[in-house]
Amino acid sequence: MNKFYKTSFIVLTVIISVIFYSRAQTTIAVQDYGSYTYLLHIRYDGTKASINPDSPQPYNVVAGTESQTGPLTGQVYSFDGNKLADFNYDLTTGNNNIYAPYFDNAKTITINIPSVRGSSLNLNVSGSAVCNEDKICNSAAGETYLNCPSDCQAPAPIVKKNIPAQSPQKNSYSNLIWYLVLAIGAIGLVTGVIYFRKREQK
Repeated sequence: MNKFYKTSFIVLTVIISVIFYSRAQTTIAVQDYGSYTYLLHIRYDGTKASINPDSPQPYNVVAGTESQTGPLTGQVYSFDGNKLADFNYDLTTGNNNIYAPYFDNAKTITINIPSVRGSSLNLNVSGSAVCNEDKICNSAAGETYLNCPSDCQAPAPIVKKNIPAQSPQKNSYSNLIWYLVLAIGAIGLVTGVIYFRKREQK
């Protein structure tokens, strides 16, 4: 009899699991890769700007969106020579850390010098670029149609068939049927257990 109870319990558990699994809805989260920022290491002596020789690298790419205010304006340019963005900053005598917005296709960042009109420092940032805008989609380098639309073609859109949505009333009716089936199955199982138990006692 104990074997019968165990088998009945397993069968009931399987039925409940299948019903609720079939009714469950799964939500797939879209991964968010976040944003990045250039951190430029610049030295200013009051008349000219240069890369800070004490810094291991002329710039770093840091996670997050960082910016600063200031009276000066710099520019970020792409491989095609198009201006991608302006950014504000200030230069003081000594070492300066300047933030500039990151772009996958950025090649050059221009730091304008306040003391000399028309003077600037052009910093090459192509080493951190993903998209080199050479009209060739290099997937091995990480180029995709999302971060490099100039080189990579977007895939053809998937045509989805219009499936009429069920009304809330129909959904409620469908759920009610499932619950009734579950209840009838449970009642039948319990009735069977009681019947066989009484039969053994005779």
